[in-house]
Amino acid sequence: YGLVGSEMCIRDRCWQSARFSLASISFQRTKFNSMSNAVSPSPCRVAIVDDHYFMREGTRLFVSTTPGYAWCWMASSAAEAMEMLQKEMPDLLFVDITLPDRNGLELIKDLHTLFPDLAMIVLSMHEEKLYAHRALKAGAKGYLRKDAMHEDYEKALQLVRAGGIYHFGRRAAADLGSVYHAV
Repeated sequence: YGLVGSEMCIRDRCWQSARFSLASISFQRTKFNSMSNAVSPSPCRVAIVDDHYFMREGTRLFVSTTPGYAWCWMASSAAEAMEMLQKEMPDLLFVDITLPDRNGLELIKDLHTLFPDLAMIVLSMHEEKLYAHRALKAGAKGYLRKDAMHEDYEKALQLVRAGGIYHFGRRAAADLGSVYHAV
């Protein structure tokens, strides 16, 4: 390296100091991770009400493979959802707007009255401008189109779990500027 005498000593001491610092940081990170694993919060339990089998199964698979979330149950109608809610209360419920036995927005409004702490996210094939405002007004904490990307589902889960409100159109408007106009 072209270093001689005292320059070599200074370089060696700096290297040893840096290795010690890195080892200390690594130990602290390991210690923190093991502590956080010991006191990790219980997973958020998620359920879905949707009349489409593949939507229910896809959501179940997504939730089951997302860290911090656990699958609770699925229902294909509002009546079935009411039965399931009596057996097991999820922390978060995905609700389709178009159900065979009842309008999903009416279901959300009733569920919000009965269970004010139940977080609900609408899953819909309908454009946001048609239903998002009404869904949020009825008590939903989020609105997602069924054709949204995996990342959008994950962001919605995280934000609603943290107590926020997720509206795909508004998030998209911020990301895409004038390309997408949220209502």
